Amino acid sequence: GIDVTSQITGVVPTANLGSGSASSSVFLSGASTWIAAGGGNLELITATTASDTATIDFTSGFDAAYDVYRLDITQAIPTDDGAYPTIALSDDAGVSWEAGAGDYRAITSGWIGSNAASGTTTSTGDHYGTVLWTNTNSTTKQGNQVAESLNGSFWFYGLNDGNNPGIRFQYSCGSIGGFQIGIAGYGCFTANTNVVNGIRFLNSSVGGNVATGEFRLFGIKNS
Repeated sequence: GIDVTSQITGVVPTANLGSGSASSSVFLSGASTWIAAGGGNLELITATTASDTATIDFTSGFDAAYDVYRLDITQAIPTDDGAYPTIALSDDAGVSWEAGAGDYRAITSGWIGSNAASGTTTSTGDHYGTVLWTNTNSTTKQGNQVAESLNGSFWFYGLNDGNNPGIRFQYSCGSIGGFQIGIAGYGCFTANTNVVNGIRFLNSSVGGNVATGEFRLFGIKNS
């Protein structure tokens, strides 16, 4: 055999390590073959920064290789006080957005607190509408100050199935009353019969545009 510590200098060519083609998206398996990473990998699809933006739309990068999608939101602030974060979906890559009465349904719960008082819980119950409302409690509307920014994640399940995809969400922000808020819930798109290939984040009309914020869409591979 060859003593690799003393008889080899430089870098061993990847073709000598295993069969197949080496690249940044594969790894060398125990069978000496370059193969793609297995299921469960989290892959960044796209990222965007809001700047007084009416809607944050993702209409490309959807693929049958992803079982689950995750939208991460950092430091999102509405232009106006009183925002309710909402979600809409599209089955034609954003040409149109599903907005029928009762197309979306969700149930949410939350926590409200302040620096000087213990928290209390609240629930918005079962609600439905032309978008997915993540919150309809008047005491937990998001404010538009820097200290009231929204941070959290949305998960989307079964977008490739055409059968009522599920949406899970959790986020924190500051309310117009000066309280800290934590919201969590689960919903679904009830009118779906096609593959979903568009995700939209927007504020309720009261909250205006998205003034600032970082939005990143990830896909979780199924194999």
